[in-house]
Amino acid sequence: MQKQRPASRFNNTEIRKSIDEVIALLKRQSRKVEGEIASMLDNCALWAKLAETWREVKRVAAQTLAHAI
Repeated sequence: MQKQRPASRFNNTEIRKSIDEVIALLKRQSRKVEGEIASMLDNCALWAKLAETWREVKRVAAQTLAHAI
């Protein structure tokens, strides 16, 4: 959301750098959690079967499966 705000609000290079670092951290954490969820799905036969079944339904994405857990 911070990147969508007008650039004039963030003239300070230090503030921009700080915001970019926070965004990068959040992206890394998001990828880590996504990996952990995928691992959970793979390691449990029931969840793996449910995930396989849901993926067969048109327009069901991995994020939807993650919310089901």
